[in-house]
Amino acid sequence: MPKNLFYAIITARKNSKQIKNKNIQKIGKKNLVENTISIIKKVNFFDKIFCSSDSNRILDIAKKNKIIDIKRPKKLSLDNSKSITSIHHFVKYLKENNFELPKVIFLFQPTSPFVKKKTILSMKRLVIKKKVSSVISCYKIPNKFHYLNQRSLKNGKVKFLYEKMRNKKILKQSKPPVYSHGNLFSFKLKEFLKQNSLTPKPLYFVLLDTFEESIDIDTKEDIRIARALFKKFKFN
Repeated sequence: MPKNLFYAIITARKNSKQIKNKNIQKIGKKNLVENTISIIKKVNFFDKIFCSSDSNRILDIAKKNKIIDIKRPKKLSLDNSKSITSIHHFVKYLKENNFELPKVIFLFQPTSPFVKKKTILSMKRLVIKKKVSSVISCYKIPNKFHYLNQRSLKNGKVKFLYEKMRNKKILKQSKPPVYSHGNLFSFKLKEFLKQNSLTPKPLYFVLLDTFEESIDIDTKEDIRIARALFKKFKFN
């Protein structure tokens, strides 16, 4: 296996419950798939870039942008399909088509349109270290969304889910910081296959420094927010 071969894979299925043709919705002048391709090309270290999809329309976009297209079976593109199945299909494709297997794979999802170049480069520097198997991007959750503030609503009544813990750490300053996944994966192929995980251990992180970069488009409201942010700020 080559020492430092890096592949990028964009996974973009056709269907979405919340937004029709979600992955080809436009943010500015580019759709989400085109935007992700632009982000990947800017870092300029990937040996090959692939796009895996069950949508011919999305694959045509990939071809137009000189990205290697992989037709993904519909059975791997359902609402309950896991990302790991797409990567296993990707690895199978590489082997069957005589591609050199990479040392590291980066998994990009078009629904995160504001990923920064510096984040990708930071993840690259970390994932190639000897004792690191995978790196993900993470984002610090704002206090108002902290798990100790979570409530359940039933029959008109409100109940804190972690009331005993909350009473011990009621002040904002005393609550332990918590983080969510920022939707960007990088992992060594050897460890992915060995552990059958997108986050094989030891797992490390790169912290996102802005809310915008952590956005994951899943609803119509998300797409409206993303479009508004794109108009106001210059990204990458």
